[in-house]
Order: sequence, then C-alpha cells, then structure tokens
Amino acid sequence: MEEFEEGEIKELSIINTDKRPTVEIIEYARELSKETGKSSCIYDAQQIHFFNPPRPLMTKSEIRNHKIESILNTDFFIDSSEIILDYPSITTYYDTETDSSDILKRHQRVTEFLESIWFTPSQFIDEEEDALNNIELHTIYETHFVSKSLKNISIRISPNLLTKIIIRPLYSYEPNKEITFFFNKSEIMRIIEKEAPVEWKRDIKIKSILKN
Repeated sequence: MEEFEEGEIKELSIINTDKRPTVEIIEYARELSKETGKSSCIYDAQQIHFFNPPRPLMTKSEIRNHKIESILNTDFFIDSSEIILDYPSITTYYDTETDSSDILKRHQRVTEFLESIWFTPSQFIDEEEDALNNIELHTIYETHFVSKSLKNISIRISPNLLTKIIIRPLYSYEPNKEITFFFNKSEIMRIIEKEAPVEWKRDIKIKSILKN
C-alpha cells in the first residue's frame, strides 16, 4: 500500500474491488486484443448507461460482447481501451496491458514500469503546484509521477488507469500540453522520447541492453 498516494487509496475504496470478471471473459478480452492489435479492457456494463453523451451505435465488438454477456451472465463488457476517452470515469476491471484483474496489482505494475524509466510517485511540492495550477481535470485521486531528469514532464494515473502526460514548455510561455489515453507502455515511451534529451535516450538504451 505504501506505493500509492493517500488520495488514490481513498478513491480505490469506493470501487467495488470484490467484483471480478471471470476467467472466460478475460480470455475473450485477450483474444480481442490479439485480433485488433489494440489493448482491450473489461468495463462495468451497468455504468455505461449512466454516462453522457451516449454512444450512438454499437460497434461489432460490442455486439459480440453482448452475446458474451448473455452466455456468461456477467455484468461486464469488453472493448478497446479507447472507450475511456469517451467515458473517462468508467471503471476498468481488467486490461491486456497490465494483464490483471486485481486493481492493486494493476497499479503496482504501472508504478514498476514508470519507475523503470525514472518516474516516481510524488506528493505535490510548492513549485510543482505553481506550475500545474492551470492544468484542468486534476483530482486528488490521481497518482502523480515526476522525474528528476525530465523536470518538464509529469504523468498522472487515475484509478481506472486513464493516463495523462503533461508537458510544460522549457523555454517559452506556450501553454502546457496534455495528452490523455489509457495506460500503454509503448505510447508513454513514444511521447517521452519526443521530448527527452539525448542523454535520457542513451541511458534508456543502455538500461535495455543490460536488461537483455
């Protein structure tokens, strides 16, 4: 539990952590991910009806998942992780990126990955608060990750693994850039490498070589 900020643990407590998808529906999620080449998530089927705006049409995967629900008699549905952009508050119970349905284990794996690229959980300090005052959608429930070597980049992870990368310009008064997506290691690396100095890229490459 020490790996999570106080605010995040409060948010986790209001999610029904005892509600778990079955092994069968997890296997369907893995199959869908292999077919589409995209990360798949298992969502709360009941929650989707309470979010606005409603989705206009069912996708092919939703039609397929509707059949899965009727067969397995579950409260879940499977779809691409991209749904989270339309429903940023929806609960996710499993994802193929962390490959776990245990919410604490999922966050642990996220933390382990971010720490492997030198981003660590951090409480806001005064200068960070000043720099982040103008960024919208910050809540106490997000875990905030910062890096000593990349001071203009911070990463926020919500309980459902909605991920925000905030990039602050180093030498200008341009507005901060915020990129939002479902947690994905490759996407995080792609975004950071565009902003990181040569030294950081070199160190990551050396670390990768030593690991292998």
